[in-house]
Amino acid sequence: MNRFLIKTISFLLAFLLLNVGYSFIGLYRLHQQFLHPNKGIVILKQDDKTVSKNILVIGCSNLQHNIQFTTVQDSIKDGVDFLYFPGTENASFLQYLSDGQYFSKYKKIILYVPYHLLQKVDFLSDGVMNYKEIGNYNYTINLIKHHPLLFFYDWNKYYQSISLHRSKSTNGSFIVSTDNYLDSILNNTASTFRNCNEKFIANKQIIIIPEYTHADLHFLKNIFQPNQQIFICYTPIPNVSENVASINKSKSHIVNTFQSIHQLNEPKILDSTLFFEQWYHLNYCGQQIETQQFIKYIRAVAE
Repeated sequence: MNRFLIKTISFLLAFLLLNVGYSFIGLYRLHQQFLHPNKGIVILKQDDKTVSKNILVIGCSNLQHNIQFTTVQDSIKDGVDFLYFPGTENASFLQYLSDGQYFSKYKKIILYVPYHLLQKVDFLSDGVMNYKEIGNYNYTINLIKHHPLLFFYDWNKYYQSISLHRSKSTNGSFIVSTDNYLDSILNNTASTFRNCNEKFIANKQIIIIPEYTHADLHFLKNIFQPNQQIFICYTPIPNVSENVASINKSKSHIVNTFQSIHQLNEPKILDSTLFFEQWYHLNYCGQQIETQQFIKYIRAVAE
């Protein structure tokens, strides 16, 4: 019996050490080759250096497409900056940026994010776009800090997935202040974005709204600092039948779940003619409408 017990314990120890070894090797490789994100984080700051930085609006490509930044900044006396990152990420990336103090100097935070970014998660976004653009050592370590048992995940496999999709990138300048893509579609008067005549493909515009819990509320409130005011501004989605049904079913549940956070509007739909090529993205016509509505929201925040 003792022999069996010793063999069992030895096997378990060997298995544990093997897993620790793989984890350590993977984290070491991430540190050596993928210390920072490859790209994907844009901060557009108000030009007037004398304006105090009171408000930060956080979003993803929905913010990139939906809001005319300079129009908002010119309309608001309080300083307004915008930060956006790929919407293929989840709330663990929001946590990573917050822990990195990228939001710390602002008094008021507006979350203009896709619905899935309001949901608590315990793991990073494990997909091709993450491997190509975002996956990195610092992000991984931040996740492990909040969920220590994830140290035993096979990070060597994660490293290998990243290395398949991009070359070594340890440059720390992953935050940029310009958006060449955005400039190109805004300035090209012949583009389908600018002319608002992109063919609408309904199955690219269906939004899956999560079933939120109080854990999601707790997670959001604790990402930010106690002295910061947090606001949610729900981004519009197109009025295809699936989205209409989802909003009608989920609206009261969403509002009630996040009732202790300032909500600037209710979940809403807009006409499909105002949308661009995929989920959440408005075209230029929709952008003009949403920008004017957003100015009203942000004026209420600035008061």
